[in-house]
Amino acid sequence: MDYLTTQLDARGETAGVGIDVPEWSSGEFVQVALDGTPTVRPPLWISQIRLTAYAEGKTRAKALANLAGALLLAHPGDGSCAGCLPGPGLITTRDDSTGAELASVGVRMKIRGRSL
Repeated sequence: MDYLTTQLDARGETAGVGIDVPEWSSGEFVQVALDGTPTVRPPLWISQIRLTAYAEGKTRAKALANLAGALLLAHPGDGSCAGCLPGPGLITTRDDSTGAELASVGVRMKIRGRSL
């Protein structure tokens, strides 16, 4: 999440980023969720990451979700991440309880294992 927050900030985006969505009433937020980690071959796992953008308009939610996904796909890799691959494409919906427009994309992140 730190990487995504830093990359969004560098592009002048003001959306919050986190695991838990704060009580949403307006503004923009990107929720990061882990949807599963099938073992490929230790010490490398591929985790399905879901990015859900909350915004006041559908066009903005889609743009923010696509940007967040693209930023993760551009991740150069580090000690715990060996890079990212495309995942499920964009889907949209509306949260009737808050009025938020939602857009989600998936990214498959290659996670490096660590010695125990």
